[in-house]
Amino acid sequence: RVSNDAMRLIGLANGVVIMCHLCACFFWMVKILSTHKCDVNAWLARQRFDGAWECPAPDDDPEKCDIGEPCHQESLFRLYVVCFYFAMTALTTVGFGDIFGENTAERVFLTLLQLTGAVVFATIMSQLSAVITNMTQSQREREHHIEGV
Repeated sequence: RVSNDAMRLIGLANGVVIMCHLCACFFWMVKILSTHKCDVNAWLARQRFDGAWECPAPDDDPEKCDIGEPCHQESLFRLYVVCFYFAMTALTTVGFGDIFGENTAERVFLTLLQLTGAVVFATIMSQLSAVITNMTQSQREREHHIEGV
């Protein structure tokens, strides 16, 4: 049988993973909606992706959109891992600096993400404190019961 405290901790961990997933998806949505496709391709190149997200249009500046590879969509899983990694570092306020907001829309999103991270961190700390307090109280009750026997 799983204790209520363990279930609270499992639910908390699941909540953090879901929050990171949503933030990763929203980060990519903001990236592709607020950035020219050639700049998205350049961002992917900086993240060491091969090829491009989207083919340059014939009227795009060839020097700006030089992707050096035939055009193809990168593995969505690899892209998801990069975005998830970024969301996790932003939410935990670690911020390694290897991925950052490059335009106003991304910076606004990241500011909101960091504020959300502070709230999530405070919630995690309060939940952990409650679980530890409950475990300590249960242990004292057990010890008191054993002494009474």
